[in-house]
Amino acid sequence: MDSEIAFAGNVCRSICCNLFSKYIEQTTNNYLIGYRIQKNCEMLKETKRSISEIAIACGFQSVSYFSYTFRRKMGYGPQD
Repeated sequence: MDSEIAFAGNVCRSICCNLFSKYIEQTTNNYLIGYRIQKNCEMLKETKRSISEIAIACGFQSVSYFSYTFRRKMGYGPQD
């Protein structure tokens, strides 16, 4: 993922990570997970789609990893 962002910005991976950390104050991975969780929250409120469908639609590879990550970031599970 870092490499994809670096490629899009036409910089090397290490410079990309340094700039991202400096200006966003997060790693690219933490930023992406936070963004995905935010989108998941919106979709959980606004749609009738299942947690599984929403997790996959937002880029999580498995529902168990999504649930674990959601709980770690939010302090409660997606079904709570």
